[in-house]
Amino acid sequence: MKKIRLFPRKTKYFGIAIILLGWVPLLLIKKLGWLPKNEELGLNILRGIILFGFLLIILSKEKIEDEFVDSCRLLAFRAAFLFGLVAYIINAISNDQPNNPFVVLLTEVLIYLSFFYTFKSGKITKW
Repeated sequence: MKKIRLFPRKTKYFGIAIILLGWVPLLLIKKLGWLPKNEELGLNILRGIILFGFLLIILSKEKIEDEFVDSCRLLAFRAAFLFGLVAYIINAISNDQPNNPFVVLLTEVLIYLSFFYTFKSGKITKW
């Protein structure tokens, strides 16, 4: 099987820094009530920066890359996709308002990361 090309391990730290650089202004805008003229555009740019930081974390190598880590990555992607799909359907049925794409993507990313590191630690062996 062909190996997936991933970023170097150091890229995780850049991803964390990018998340913080996107999250701090987002929190300040929400708490202080400072909103620019183009409120939605600014918020969407900051949300995109946060998601890009998470993408860098997801696509960076682990300290030891082997078949077990690849298997954990695949199981975590599958679990995140299924949970995201089910959550989206349940939310669409129960609410009249549409889902916020940022919330849906952030939920899937956080589910992926939690499942990946749980599978990698060996606490859950089968899914």
